[in-house]
Amino acid sequence: MKSIIFFGQVKKSYSQPDETYCKEAESTVITTDKKKKERIKFKNICDIIFIVLIVILAVLFVFWVLDDHYSLTTKYNHEVISHVHEQVHLSLGVEVNSMVITWLTLTDLAYDSLTPIVRYGEDESKLNKNVIGITKSFFDLSKTIKRFVHKVELKNLKPNTRYFYQVGDTKTWSKTFNFKNLDINKNVKACSFSDMDSTVNYTILTLQSHIRNNKCDVLVHIGDIAYNLFDNKGKVGDKFMKDIEIIAAYTPYMVIVGNHDLEGDSYEHYNNIFNMPYDKAHIIDDDHFYSYTFGNVYYITLNTQVYVRQFGFNKNIIIRQFRWLEQKLKYINKIRDKKSWIVIYIHHPIYCCKSCHTICDKHVNKDLKDGDNYDFPGLEKILYDNKVDLVVAGHIHAYVRGYPVYNYTMETFNKNYYYNPKAPTQIITGVGGSKRFHPQSIILNKDNFPYAATK
Repeated sequence: MKSIIFFGQVKKSYSQPDETYCKEAESTVITTDKKKKERIKFKNICDIIFIVLIVILAVLFVFWVLDDHYSLTTKYNHEVISHVHEQVHLSLGVEVNSMVITWLTLTDLAYDSLTPIVRYGEDESKLNKNVIGITKSFFDLSKTIKRFVHKVELKNLKPNTRYFYQVGDTKTWSKTFNFKNLDINKNVKACSFSDMDSTVNYTILTLQSHIRNNKCDVLVHIGDIAYNLFDNKGKVGDKFMKDIEIIAAYTPYMVIVGNHDLEGDSYEHYNNIFNMPYDKAHIIDDDHFYSYTFGNVYYITLNTQVYVRQFGFNKNIIIRQFRWLEQKLKYINKIRDKKSWIVIYIHHPIYCCKSCHTICDKHVNKDLKDGDNYDFPGLEKILYDNKVDLVVAGHIHAYVRGYPVYNYTMETFNKNYYYNPKAPTQIITGVGGSKRFHPQSIILNKDNFPYAATK
C-alpha cells in the first residue's frame, strides 16, 4: 500500500518595514568572565521579531508532528483514518475458521489509554463487530527503536465468506481491508516463494494480480524475509512489511524461518512480527514448526535452520521437532483417505548444489538428509517412510524441480509425469524477488543439479 501525502504551500508575504519602527537596538550580555561585557547589536527590531516568529513556528511544527502518534491523518466519514497503523498482515489461526490480524505502531497505544481493536463485518459499510487485541513490544538490536505489535484473532468465521475489517485504537483507524475466510473442506491455491525482499517488487505485484484473479488463496514465504528484517535498526523490515501490505492484508501470509531471519542468536524481529498457528508442542519462541490443512492436502512447516552447524544449530529443537513430526505424520496416515497429499515446507533443500552454497556436500545437505548417527535425526527417511508427496524449499536462488529421489536414487517414468512415486518430489523456489540470483552458468550446469527435471 502506498501512502499519498499532500503538502500544502505556505506563502510568505511581507512589506518593507517603516524605518521609523526599525531603529537599531542594543543588548548587553554578561560573559563567563563576568568582568567583560560585550555589546551585541541587532540591525533593527524587525530582526528580533523575525527570529521570535521562527522559534514560535518551529515549536508549533514540532507539536503538530507529535500530535496523533506522529502520524498524518485524514478525516473519512467523520472518523480519523491514520497511517500510524501500519504493516497490516493476516495469518491462519490455530482454530478452524479463525484469522489472525497483526499490525504495528511506533508509539505505545497504552500511553494514551488506547486499546488495539479490530472492527469487522460482512458488509463494508457496516463493520459492526469488534474484537480487542493484545500488544507486545520489542527493540531492535541497537536498542534504538521500540516497536509495538498488535494482534487480534477473529474466531467462528463463516466458511467461504468475505469479511471487511479495519485495525485501530478506538480513536484512529486504518483504511478498510478485506479477506475471504477459506473453507477447510475445500482445496486451496497456495502460492509459494522464498528469498524475497522488496527492492524489486515485481513478485509482490504479480502476487497481487493473482489474488485479485483468485489464483492465490494462501501465500507461503519460505524464509529469508526482506534481507533482512532487522537491518538498519529494523527499518528494512518496516519497509518490506509496508510494501507487502497490498497482498498480506488481504490473504494469509504464512512464513518459515531462513538463515537471513536469524539475527545473532535469536529471531527477535521474526518472532515478534509474525504470528503462526503453533500448537501445544510450541514450547519456546524458536520452535518454528506448525501445520494446517485444506481439502485433501496437509501442509507441514519445519525449521531447518536448526540443522546448520555454522549458526542456528540446536539439537534440542531438532529432536523436539522430529518427535512432533512423527506424531503428525502418524495421524495423517490414519486419515490418508481424506488427506491424500502431504506437502512439507523447508527453507534449506535436502538435495542441493555445492556451487550454490557451502552447506551442500556435492549435491546434498547431509545433516538435513541423514542427521548425525545417533546424535540427532535427519529428515529424508521419515518423509520417505510416511509417503510425503512434495517438499518445497528455498535458499538456492533459482527454480529447480527435481525428480522423485530417495537416498541418491531417482525414480524414472516413461512420460513427462509422475504416477504415485514412492519418494517425495522436491521443488526449489528461491527466486521470490531478491537481486541475489545465482548465475545461469551455475544453475544450468548439469553437474550442479543431477536430480533436476526442470530448472
